Amino acid sequence: MSQDQTPPEPSLSGTSQISPNITKPAGSADGVAVGGIASSLSLSRILTYGTDPGNICGRLPTPRDSEIDREGATMELQAINWEHHGPGSWLSICSTPGVQWVSAKTGTTRFYDVALGLVMGWTRKLTLASGTNRERCPEPGVGNAWKYVIAYFENSRASVFGVVQRSNFESRLRVHFQNPNKPDEDVAWYALRNAVYAMGHRLVTSMDGNGDFAEIQSESLRFFHNAFSVFSELLFRPSGLMAVQALVVMTSFAELLGSPAVEYMLCASAVRLAQSKGLHRQSSRAWNLPRSETLHRNWVFWAAYFYDKNIALRSGRPSAVDDDEISCEIPNELPDGSRSGIDMAVAAIEHARICAKISKQLSSTRASNQSPEALFNVMETLENELQMWRNSLPNHLALPKQNVSMPLRNSCQCRTDILRLHYLYWGSVIALNANFHYPWISSLLARSKPFFEDRMLKSSIRATEASREILSTLKDTELDTSFSSP
Repeated sequence: MSQDQTPPEPSLSGTSQISPNITKPAGSADGVAVGGIASSLSLSRILTYGTDPGNICGRLPTPRDSEIDREGATMELQAINWEHHGPGSWLSICSTPGVQWVSAKTGTTRFYDVALGLVMGWTRKLTLASGTNRERCPEPGVGNAWKYVIAYFENSRASVFGVVQRSNFESRLRVHFQNPNKPDEDVAWYALRNAVYAMGHRLVTSMDGNGDFAEIQSESLRFFHNAFSVFSELLFRPSGLMAVQALVVMTSFAELLGSPAVEYMLCASAVRLAQSKGLHRQSSRAWNLPRSETLHRNWVFWAAYFYDKNIALRSGRPSAVDDDEISCEIPNELPDGSRSGIDMAVAAIEHARICAKISKQLSSTRASNQSPEALFNVMETLENELQMWRNSLPNHLALPKQNVSMPLRNSCQCRTDILRLHYLYWGSVIALNANFHYPWISSLLARSKPFFEDRMLKSSIRATEASREILSTLKDTELDTSFSSP
């Protein structure tokens, strides 16, 4: 982007909705981009390989014919609000190789319009609107505030890791309401309680069955915007652990916005702030920290790690955490405020560590330069790790075998935990096979050995089975605003 084409700064306060951040065309860049596309862009700019794109009877180009690389841009980069998504992202079908592959298979260029509509639709959810009212909305009264807090601690995904210690939070909230006229100068406390309000409001209104999804999101976003209004202060003013807690809770809320840009940047900020405070390192005895504080620090870091690795895998973007730098121990006891057992939290963290390997060893730029044989070997090793993880789950969290319905057993909370682990497992199986399952990616790999086609077919079958396993649970699952992305 040239210096004279600076996009408007987005505002994340007020009562705005998720909407596109429109900018002027900024030229091209490398990478897979997801963003709004200028309506004047012609298909000829996508399919230009010596064949008239308007002549469908002519020989349609395929990725193998093209000179594009594995990082072909999603639609066009001379666009509005473009976003990078790696080749393994589900949106990669809208990339140049994806559009070409579908066009070649269908014998028509009409898929370009479909991809354009899909990208434009998701662009509306990528960023928060600009130019909106910057005034903070009123916080809830005492009664509603406590309803939202209880809902957060008893029903939200973020509470699985005990990011927020319930007893400490509720004690401070009581003091807050006992002194309503006292100036609110602690920005971390302001951000944290409003992030909890946002999560809790969304849960309460969803469970009450009042209002549609858009209305629930709109109301909850008011509190989220309150928290976001002090975002820069959380990062650049002196702060403690609470600032990291606030950013992690905000990340958890953003997962259900369907907004890759918001959740990715929030999570990266949470992780960077956590590492700047040394949370990725195991507390030294010389610090003389109480055992409970060390335990809490560890849980906060691993919660941020969990979100970071899952978001990175879904989007095909780099993680903000280098696993080689971590000495922080995974806790072996529950934190105050966790609503799930220790087994669920540890299982989710261990799965995230496997996701980190999938991203680094299969989806990174360095990985893409390996031979197909080397990629196959890595895939098999990681699939074995995934299977070992699945087999190691305790009986009360064991995932059902393939093509077997989810058993109606144990508590409702346990069933919810099983479903989440189920989605994590099968989602990572799809990501693991993306290089060979997505034909617009696999067709770009050098097929030097005859076994390549057989292995690619196995990956496609495996990814298809994983998709069916996820879909098979939906008929017995009531999806609402409390359910997060797999």
